[in-house]
Amino acid sequence: MQIDFPRLPLISNNQLFQQLITKGEALVNLHLLKNLPVFHPEEKNNIDCQGDGKNIVKEIRYDSTNEKIWINKNCYFTGVSQKVWEFKIGSYQVLDKWFKDRKKANRELSDEEINRYQKIIVALRETRKIMTEIDEIIPSFPLE
Repeated sequence: MQIDFPRLPLISNNQLFQQLITKGEALVNLHLLKNLPVFHPEEKNNIDCQGDGKNIVKEIRYDSTNEKIWINKNCYFTGVSQKVWEFKIGSYQVLDKWFKDRKKANRELSDEEINRYQKIIVALRETRKIMTEIDEIIPSFPLE
């Protein structure tokens, strides 16, 4: 197994290269949970944790109709599109894997963990947007 960093091809189009640098920097910041956009409670697609306050991860279930991630019979996260829920990095479905790791530990989520999970959801949502923008600015592949 070889471990290496992703490679960015050098291209002759300086303007495109600068655009890709900007998008790449934005992706790095998102994945480090830095410079996340701020969502206000009244906004559509707001990510919220609701329920009875017993935030123990017992069952992980995604409700695509209502865009909710249930962690037990009474607690759920709202505002998560199916595409964000299904987003994978490598072979891992990020949002599901995060909860499965906590389910194995049979523990209740702290306020800090709930906040971190909400940030991860925002980071994945924004990552999808940037990936689309990158696809739109690349004229063809392979790059020249």
